[in-house]
Amino acid sequence: MPRLQRGVRRLSASSDAPDLLEIFLHQLAAEVAPRTVEAYGRDLRDFFAGLPAPRDAAALRDIGRDQVRDHLAALRRAKRSERTMARHLAALRRFCRHQVQLGHIERDPTLGLRTARASRTLPKFVDPGSVLQLLDLPDLRTVRGRRDRAVLELLYGTGIRLAELVGLDRDDVSPESETLRVLGKGGKERLLPLTGTVRRTLVDYLQATRTPRADRDGRRPLFVGPSGTRLSRRTVQRLVGDAIRRTAAASQASPHVLRHSFATHLLDAGADLRAVQELLGHSRLSTTQIYTHVSLDRARRAYARAHPRA
Repeated sequence: MPRLQRGVRRLSASSDAPDLLEIFLHQLAAEVAPRTVEAYGRDLRDFFAGLPAPRDAAALRDIGRDQVRDHLAALRRAKRSERTMARHLAALRRFCRHQVQLGHIERDPTLGLRTARASRTLPKFVDPGSVLQLLDLPDLRTVRGRRDRAVLELLYGTGIRLAELVGLDRDDVSPESETLRVLGKGGKERLLPLTGTVRRTLVDYLQATRTPRADRDGRRPLFVGPSGTRLSRRTVQRLVGDAIRRTAAASQASPHVLRHSFATHLLDAGADLRAVQELLGHSRLSTTQIYTHVSLDRARRAYARAHPRA
């Protein structure tokens, strides 16, 4: 299976023709992450729950600005968060623009509509000292310990997402060229540097384990569980959560905290913002810029504590 198709669900092979929503979601799967497709699918099905099913263009003719406003008002009455409402509108906007391009509707009913801007919380991260402690937790005398150490080192040493890590295959790792091939959101590939301690830890894990059996798609996962199948997201979440809780007083304990720590520590050390953007796989620089606020916030607190004129 082509790498672009990881996580993409095929349209169901039924006797009925798929409706416009199914077709839209299937095409969207080639552009965004599977979780985004799932979220947009839920939001759009929620919108169409009280409307005719979008079987064809005729079913879309009665959808206008009033229907979209009523849907957003219903979400507000249900006390849904601003972030959830913004996602619903984003899903509707993308779907409607797609139908305009296909000629199924003449005018996008979401044009000009806005939701309240969701408050942006600063990402949680772990200080460098605590990161070093949690990296040393796995018992390297066991194969499982070497695997867990490699997982932690990769999450912090490269900043990859949880889904990217569990989706890694053996042939994505190239110790000779010191690169790691990662499939990110929207099926976009990027090459990450694989050097220093991260490379050594990963090579040590590879040498200590057998090459796993290929799955139905001919892929050999990098990280596997006791059964020899691809390591699950839940297993990694438990591993990282336990490590963070044992070593750091963090309010969050998830793999994403290590990704945030990776970015924050790089910027604290003077790394270029655009370089960090490339490493994280962000499509927009504004997404990466939130980490500059983290660093600035830390600088303000340090100034307030230490400077005689604060």
